Amino acid sequence: MKALEIAKAIDVKVMLKGEKHLRGCNGLYFPDKDEIVLRNSITEYSVEFVLLHELIHATGHVNRLGRVSVVLMGLGIGTSQLEIDTEESVAQFGAYYLGLVLELDKENLLENLNGYSSCFNNLTPETMEYIKREAWNAAKWLCERTYGVGSFVDLEQKAA
Repeated sequence: MKALEIAKAIDVKVMLKGEKHLRGCNGLYFPDKDEIVLRNSITEYSVEFVLLHELIHATGHVNRLGRVSVVLMGLGIGTSQLEIDTEESVAQFGAYYLGLVLELDKENLLENLNGYSSCFNNLTPETMEYIKREAWNAAKWLCERTYGVGSFVDLEQKAA
């Protein structure tokens, strides 16, 4: 599984647990522990996509790209709904971009991206530009840490 390879490359712990640990989600990234917890009952494809989504969150850790919302969550400081929607959108777009370059099923990737459309609806065009830029940077960062500098461009060309 490519997502597990990426998690190993950036030294993020991944665990499977029951639903009670996940607040109704398929997966969560805990910045204070720098670990990802996935629901142990999701399908293999869902595991791959959910893990990519959570890995994009992990790029926001203070020791990586340091996105403000992830850093604040790691410190236990509350964030606004706008910041949460923005970070969720970064993770969703980043997982989509990463899934494309890793040659995951495009139809399923689009379906997962569209599942977060309620987060996108209330955002300004400027915020959407920020989201797409941060998502792209996070996906590129993960590829380069896993496969080497220039790998994102190579994978991107392969996906085109």
